[in-house]
Amino acid sequence: MTVLCLVRHGETEWNATGKLQGRENIDLNKNGKQQAGKCGLYLRENRWDVIISSPLSRAKQTTEIINQYMLALVEIIEMENFIERDFGLNIILKKHTNSNVILVTHSAVINTILALISNNEIGSGKTKLFTACISSIYYDQEQWKIREYNKIDHLQTDNQ
Repeated sequence: MTVLCLVRHGETEWNATGKLQGRENIDLNKNGKQQAGKCGLYLRENRWDVIISSPLSRAKQTTEIINQYMLALVEIIEMENFIERDFGLNIILKKHTNSNVILVTHSAVINTILALISNNEIGSGKTKLFTACISSIYYDQEQWKIREYNKIDHLQTDNQ
């Protein structure tokens, strides 16, 4: 079974002010870095084979911070396919079959993936994803299934 953990990047100043970022290279703000650390603490409880990241700085910074919290450093792969609305779900499935993969990307990508898997019950136009939220999907018996989405419990802790 292939497990894919979808992590939205941490907060930027543009997120905080409601400004759309698109392909702009905007860095994480202080809160975004703390959010990424909390994601790392939460995610280190499981074994991960690879972390795939959008090449935009906010996703790369989130990825690097998450990886610092892993019990053993995880290979990081940057993929252009995960910049905003482009995505390569089938590429992950082909290259990382039966693996546990973290994908750090953007709300538009995660919402599109969730919409495709849920037949538009959730995702694009229906779900407002929080910064640094975690969604989990898995591929089993020839289809993708959603385990959880827009999870933010890990952000409520003071540990870091």
